[in-house]
Amino acid sequence: MTDLTAATTPTLADIATLYKMQEELAALKSAEAMLRRRIADHYFPTPTEGSKENKYPLNDGTGAILQMDHKVNRSVLEPELDALKEAIKAEGSNLPKLPFNKLVRYKPELVKAEYNKLTVEEKQVFDRALDVKPGMPEVKVVIPKRGA
Repeated sequence: MTDLTAATTPTLADIATLYKMQEELAALKSAEAMLRRRIADHYFPTPTEGSKENKYPLNDGTGAILQMDHKVNRSVLEPELDALKEAIKAEGSNLPKLPFNKLVRYKPELVKAEYNKLTVEEKQVFDRALDVKPGMPEVKVVIPKRGA
């Protein structure tokens, strides 16, 4: 295989290789996800959250086990959270008091559209509060549609 980290000027062959790799990777990711789901559904029909209890011995003579980390995604619905807080505060509420400050974390997040409106001077000041580092570039080959 070609040394993909070499500090030479990328060629059209490199771009073609990138395109082919991206296509192969997308197909492989899709096939892997479908197979993973099929295996998980078969061997762990009623999983528990986490991985501690989701184990299946493979009985292959090596002692290997199939282990699944069952994830449950939870996200806070802000309007519902606000309504719940109000309902708990309401006079005569029989709902239990909840430690919202421990249950919900508020993470500052940059609003890029507003940041873009700042002047150069304002950005220089605000940048003191930011960790700015380059991300991984996204590069793809776009093939024009025939007849377009």
